[in-house]
Amino acid sequence: MTRDRRSGRVRTFFQRNQNPVMFFLRASAPPLLTDGKREVAVTTVYIYQPSKTAMQSGSGNTHSWVLEFEPGAPKLADPLMGWLGSSDTNTQVRLKFESRDAAVDFAERKGLVFRIQEPKTRRIRPKSYAENFSYQRVG
Repeated sequence: MTRDRRSGRVRTFFQRNQNPVMFFLRASAPPLLTDGKREVAVTTVYIYQPSKTAMQSGSGNTHSWVLEFEPGAPKLADPLMGWLGSSDTNTQVRLKFESRDAAVDFAERKGLVFRIQEPKTRRIRPKSYAENFSYQRVG
């Protein structure tokens, strides 16, 4: 087992039927907090209110708050198929809450470090179909 100098990856070589196979692994761990007695891994989550998609004209699915985990491990390509994968399964978890306070309470109860992204307010300008044919219209 050797460590690559440029990327910091660990190279492991196995001999199977006289054909060498090379695997790349990234050695990364979540940051640790220490309180003098023990070390605790820090898990960061993002709390945000999703914006409406371009396919929506209304405000559906934008009233709830979402809690998502920050990726804890890098995505690596599978040596055989080339598919991307990760050893971190928390990135697949997406929790929905009715309010921002409920999401913050959940994160505090579980001991998670959280970042809140406040939603941007939309400025809705009243329009009418008759504006398309007005004389003061520019363009």
